[in-house]
Amino acid sequence: MQHPVALPNPVFVGDDERLMHLKQLQPHEQIVLVGLYHWMIHADLEVSKEEEERLEKMRVLWGADYWTGLEQQAQAKYPSARALALGCRNVMRPDARQCIYDELIRLAGADDYHPDEIKLLNWLALTWGFADQAAVDRAQAASQAPEAVMEPSEEHDTFDLFG
Repeated sequence: MQHPVALPNPVFVGDDERLMHLKQLQPHEQIVLVGLYHWMIHADLEVSKEEEERLEKMRVLWGADYWTGLEQQAQAKYPSARALALGCRNVMRPDARQCIYDELIRLAGADDYHPDEIKLLNWLALTWGFADQAAVDRAQAASQAPEAVMEPSEEHDTFDLFG
């Protein structure tokens, strides 16, 4: 099974503690989290039962109305993968980056890592400084994957992140 190149010491905690960490995200970081959650879910162009369950768990943890509000804000602010990628670059706090990345690792691992999910995680690891290009290149060579990083492009704007 393939794994993302960078797993920067994810801190897997119980739902209550995780919610506490997630709720410490600043509003713009929460919106990026929700956008990335949807990007991850749709990275392979299908939503698995396990991903639906994780999404429902997030709705319950945050409160359905609050989560729906974040989804609406994310959809308005990040209408494309490219726009969301720019938003990711505005998450500056290392703790916030780690918290969001850990949550995405949980989501991606819920139903086995799909190659496009790995590419997204690798891109995020590079963008947020969890890995360097050499580490991605080594992982790509080891897995013989044709492409190790999903750089947001027009190609990735062809699907609806919130579909």
